[in-house]
Amino acid sequence: MDTTFDVRVWQIERGSGKLRESYGVRWSVGGKRHRKTFQTFQTFALADGFRAELVTATHAGEPFNMSTGLPDRHEPKASSVGWYDFAVQFTDAQWPRVSANHRKNTARTLMIVTTVLMDRDPPGVPSRRVRTALSEWAFNTSRRDEAADDVVAVLGWVRRHTPTMDVWTDPLAVQDVLLVLGTLLDGRRAAALSVKRHRRVLHLLMRYAIVRGILPSDPVPESRSLTQRSVSAIDRRRLLNERQAAQLLDWIRRQPRSGQRLQAFFATLYFTGLHPEEAVALCVSDLVLPAAGVGRWADIVVHTAEPEIGRTWTDSGTRHDQRRLKARAEGETRIVPCLRPCPPSCGCVSRRRACFPAIDSFPGNAAEFSPVPSTAVCGITPAGHPCHPTYTRHRQGNACTTFGTLG
Repeated sequence: MDTTFDVRVWQIERGSGKLRESYGVRWSVGGKRHRKTFQTFQTFALADGFRAELVTATHAGEPFNMSTGLPDRHEPKASSVGWYDFAVQFTDAQWPRVSANHRKNTARTLMIVTTVLMDRDPPGVPSRRVRTALSEWAFNTSRRDEAADDVVAVLGWVRRHTPTMDVWTDPLAVQDVLLVLGTLLDGRRAAALSVKRHRRVLHLLMRYAIVRGILPSDPVPESRSLTQRSVSAIDRRRLLNERQAAQLLDWIRRQPRSGQRLQAFFATLYFTGLHPEEAVALCVSDLVLPAAGVGRWADIVVHTAEPEIGRTWTDSGTRHDQRRLKARAEGETRIVPCLRPCPPSCGCVSRRRACFPAIDSFPGNAAEFSPVPSTAVCGITPAGHPCHPTYTRHRQGNACTTFGTLG
């Protein structure tokens, strides 16, 4: 470790920003001034205290580290913690208290960041294999100990060729990471929601590092100019009209083997505006019919969501993760209005469910009573948007009656 006693400390510099004033402390080590020998503080007292520590160290004859610019006793903890080890530690800390989908998103973000921070690609190993080893094994707490020898070898190489946590003190390195997080493998721009999800995971990781004293502050900027805006309003031109929905449901019903159950599934999405993971979790007891002659509206009690994530990410080892409703507390339900009588496609499922109480509302093929796979849900999501008319019937009157002929 290179050290020197040639240290010079300047007076506190005062700067004015758009929101607040800042105070900077500049010093040189070994006759050189670089990015690590300048620190900014929000108050004069903090800057003066830091400068006093530097001056005291020079008067006490303490050696300064040439690489960090600080006295040896003030060497930051970040320089002694590797990025790979810290990312694995963060994954294990998050695993027990987050959903399966959050685990999968965290693994993907950490995989992308790790590949950016590697000093070079492993020789003779395809990049896709490296990405798979990181996302499916390194950042998966439940599978890491079961990794094959070739995967362990790849992860060992990655661990040796990734920097320490002090790489996040370099603004250029941070910008490189953010640039790759916003870009797809083919060079196209990533979707706004994907970029926001990556940045959210990155902020959580930095907060974890701050709490453990590894980093002094979050190096990831909050500037909105670095991300594209996501679309919050639905394009009504992409919604199915009455005739298109009827043709689509009829075509689905005529498909072999799975036609009837998929028709019921997509009809539920269209008529009630449920999310796919909510419709999969429905049981016949969740349908509350009004008394005869009271009205045309029935209620569906939505209480559980079962998104398809993958067996390797769920605690149960099944493809679907059973969890509470999105943005709601544990055990909280929501009521979704549904026209009564229900469309025949929904009624047939209800009757089948009543005959087979142990079978889910949307069983799988043959004897495998598994929920509808995500591959079947690819073009119907606009009808599940919160702007669907079934959500606004109380404000706009009987807005759903236009779909009554679809049954």
